[in-house]
Amino acid sequence: MKKSIISLSFLTLLIVGISTSCKKKEVEEKDDSATQLADASAVNDENSFINEVWKSGSACNYDYTQLSGACVTVTETSTTFPKVITFDFGAGCTGPNGHTKKGKIIVDMSGPLTDIGATRSISFDEFYLNDYKITGTKDLTNEGLNSAGNLNVKVVGNISATGLKGTVNKTFTHNIEWIGHATCTITDDELKVSGSGILSGVNGGQLKYVSTSPVHVKYGCSYAVSGIIDFGPTAQQGAILDYGNGTCDEYATITTKKDSKVYIFNMQTRKIE
Repeated sequence: MKKSIISLSFLTLLIVGISTSCKKKEVEEKDDSATQLADASAVNDENSFINEVWKSGSACNYDYTQLSGACVTVTETSTTFPKVITFDFGAGCTGPNGHTKKGKIIVDMSGPLTDIGATRSISFDEFYLNDYKITGTKDLTNEGLNSAGNLNVKVVGNISATGLKGTVNKTFTHNIEWIGHATCTITDDELKVSGSGILSGVNGGQLKYVSTSPVHVKYGCSYAVSGIIDFGPTAQQGAILDYGNGTCDEYATITTKKDSKVYIFNMQTRKIE
């Protein structure tokens, strides 16, 4: 079964498109409008940009042609820090995760992200992720180790994605617990994402969200394996998105707040089942 990494942004926007009184056909129609942010950046674009944003500037000497695609060109302004690393995907480059990227991701960094206090700023230059143009910025700060010995990285962003049906914007502040940061082996990497933000531009409105259980992303799985996000401030608006109990599969559940209807969402086909 073919799986492509789908950013959690798309899944959050699905909630915006679900009316608490809709029939299945209406849900699917709303789902179509939600695809404005399909595969776009972040709650969390860590899924889509993990290789470029998290691995760049590391002492591990990763092979970015294997991580991001054989057609990517990587340039650095200096051999020492601070420096800027640019990932140029040209007119289109499909990576091992199935995403087609074109344009540039620009990573301005003070030092390796594994250094406590290190910062990096992410920006885009005519950058497209599949069919969506991504604009905006995202800033990361290493805030040190937690009690489990894992890195806490604060992420503040203002990201927009523009597709055929318009533009969706998201502002957010997240904390990411990075498990496996101390090794050069990518197979032990895991991210646990918590935080909150505001989505705007869908159906002309805004929707707040907050994670009530960290969203867990593991290397080797194309989807979040667990975690819960609460969308909407009242029982009349919003839903609960649940990524499951740790199993790596393409399914999540969406429960509307108003009437507690439960929908199965297939993250591979992007359909309500």
